[in-house]
Amino acid sequence: MSSNSTFLIIAGVGVALLALLLLLGSGEEAAPVTDVALPVSSSTQISAAPVSFYSSAPVVHAGLDRVVGERDQIELSGEGYDPSGRPVTYLWTAEGGLGFFENAHSPTTTFTSPSACDCDDMVNLTLTVTNSAGMSVSDQMVISVRDPLACPATTCVAPSFLEPICIDPCQESDEVATCPATPSEPCDSLCISEGPVDDGCPQPPVPCPCTEDVNCSEPWQTGWPFDSQPVLHPKDRAKPSIDRHFPREVREGSSTILEGYIRNPACQSVCFTWSASKGWLENTNTLTPIYHAPDSDRLEGETVTISLIVYDTAQGRSYDQIRIKIQNTNPG
Repeated sequence: MSSNSTFLIIAGVGVALLALLLLLGSGEEAAPVTDVALPVSSSTQISAAPVSFYSSAPVVHAGLDRVVGERDQIELSGEGYDPSGRPVTYLWTAEGGLGFFENAHSPTTTFTSPSACDCDDMVNLTLTVTNSAGMSVSDQMVISVRDPLACPATTCVAPSFLEPICIDPCQESDEVATCPATPSEPCDSLCISEGPVDDGCPQPPVPCPCTEDVNCSEPWQTGWPFDSQPVLHPKDRAKPSIDRHFPREVREGSSTILEGYIRNPACQSVCFTWSASKGWLENTNTLTPIYHAPDSDRLEGETVTISLIVYDTAQGRSYDQIRIKIQNTNPG
């Protein structure tokens, strides 16, 4: 073999080894590229994590104070929202359970004021707004209920070219003697309901029946159970009243007889329910039930609300309410 052939063989082997080394080297350089891609994927997952926003308290406004007559229907215009945009819920409540809301879960609803016996009876209405984070804020408005039988009417005088001047006797200091804000006895100024009228109706009022799925302690859930008749004029609605000579205060654990009346000028079929916010009522299937006051653990005593509600076949509802204070006879 010549020296030239030997040289060529060695050169060929060298080239082959060099090519092999280059090929292996290129494979080793690809690995770092794969390693670099892993942190990129991890970083992408971290950036997609949810971000928690600061939760602020809701804002609520119940509305301006109002002066109404007893059993008036007024439109409430409450407002409420969450500054961070969260959804909110609404709830109206009335102090002592007085009066009725058409929809207690709407900020703008109709409220029917309770009966009043004092010259100027106050009822606090509270609007509570709660956001989806569970934060609640409340605001109150005051309803002043005027008793038309005890409170003199407002008089207005219209001088020439001037706006009428109205005088409210219940707000004038010199009228305190004739229009007491807190009479010593309920209805000092002859605030007496008219006595029962014999309408000659063939069907007397009957107690509203209870069903298995209705709680009769919540009279607004019962309603009229029989077939409905055509709706009559509002003046023909049956209206109840509770005798205004009820005791203003009773001792805890004692009992007293109440007396209710129902005026039914259209002689509709009528049913009624009694309810009490505290204590219990006996003979509720009559218009002369016996109220049994509970024991009170409050030093200053507490107030109970008693309601008489009437339903008629025209799907109408009317009611009367009274309040009695329960005395704590053993404050020790």
